[in-house]
Amino acid sequence: MGNSSRLPWRPPAGAAATSARSGENASYPYLRCDMKDYSQLLNGHPELQRKSIIGLGEAGITEAIPFLKDLLRTQNSRLRDAAALSLSEMGVQEAVPAIMDLILHPDNEGNRGSLIFSLWKLECIDYFQEFVNIVCYGNYESRHNALELVQQYRYRISPDVRRSALATLQGKRVLAETEDDAEREVAFLEYVEALLMDFE
Repeated sequence: MGNSSRLPWRPPAGAAATSARSGENASYPYLRCDMKDYSQLLNGHPELQRKSIIGLGEAGITEAIPFLKDLLRTQNSRLRDAAALSLSEMGVQEAVPAIMDLILHPDNEGNRGSLIFSLWKLECIDYFQEFVNIVCYGNYESRHNALELVQQYRYRISPDVRRSALATLQGKRVLAETEDDAEREVAFLEYVEALLMDFE
């Protein structure tokens, strides 16, 4: 599983020295301890918005979970991805179906790497076949992040799911053998097949 150090943003150096008298969170100075309306975090520079939303999860501010769930519905992919990462950091398991809906939506096909990454800390074995599909047909970032989930769950899937996943990989390998630069793609698919066959 990934850890928080692998998230795309970390608190700025020296943030922990922020004065508690100001009412600010010691590690996340832009998150006030008395904050009630988390939509205030959507004001200001886009990068600060993203950092603030991720910071909610890293600071463990569970009161913000409803706000973060609502934010998954935004059309702004940067904020949506940050909300998914924040919910993941707090282990909000009930967010998995909504995150998977986003991952599988055709409009997000080229921009779902961070959403898949957010699932690394959540239980989502029921979507194993979908992860195999992404490993076969996703872009580079999506494939990498989905492969992590395939590796994570490969010892726990049922025989039927294993057979289905192997059939998907083998079908994609047959197609890949007819394409340009086939050697690299075929080697990758054979590697994933080997992972699923080595389960004892």
